[in-house]
Amino acid sequence: MDEGVKALLSHSIRDAIYDIRPNPDKARVKPYMYWSPQKSKAAVKMLLKRAPALQVLADKYPKGAFARTYADYVRQNSNNERSMQKRQLRLLFTEPDSNFSMIRISTGQAPDPEIKISTALSVDFNSVQELRAAIASGSMYAHPALFDLFCAGLESGRFRSTKKVTDMAPIEELITVAHEAHFRLELWYSLRGLNYSRHDSSKQNIAERHDKFGEFCRYVIADRHDNATAAFNKRTAGGPPVVDDAASSSDEDDGVETDFW
Repeated sequence: MDEGVKALLSHSIRDAIYDIRPNPDKARVKPYMYWSPQKSKAAVKMLLKRAPALQVLADKYPKGAFARTYADYVRQNSNNERSMQKRQLRLLFTEPDSNFSMIRISTGQAPDPEIKISTALSVDFNSVQELRAAIASGSMYAHPALFDLFCAGLESGRFRSTKKVTDMAPIEELITVAHEAHFRLELWYSLRGLNYSRHDSSKQNIAERHDKFGEFCRYVIADRHDNATAAFNKRTAGGPPVVDDAASSSDEDDGVETDFW
């Protein structure tokens, strides 16, 4: 493998993974996430569709040779970058010390502490189970405190490649449908318990997440259609306070339909 090509691939992977903000000036491109775990070249072929410069480079190789050569490198680095993004998400929304945390840890249950709803969300939910049910639904936006906290976290600039948003913005301007589905799915898994970081990495589990992602995309689409405008109007009209914080191939199928790009 050429070191220069590897460097270009690494840059393209980071750019694709962290491209969470919708950009009306760009052509619609397939989100780079949840490539098929059964197809070894799915990740690299998906990346080529997003990066015209890489496609030009790949075209200089014999047919299929570029994908075969760099498939493992792209998949491994993509998994690593996506894991780093998931860690950012958990640090922001599930660490009790974060200003945007959805949970708190009950120290009275030592040595088995219990996760409970944060004070900020206690007006919306009585339990973590209720919170998880809302996240995995087409009506998450209908919970004002949760919607405010989620948007405030997205506006904070804490995610790599994003800038802090100083004024409240509609969620459609903060995050793409696919990335929101990805984030909500990760939070849904994370809120199962304190030992989530040790989750199963088997092929069966990866396949389950691949299918779940499509399900969560549909939740986000329904939420935006039915609830986004009312939720944003309520938020800006003095709802819960914002947290203040200083080539085509079947191989590239990732379960993301065109409506979610």
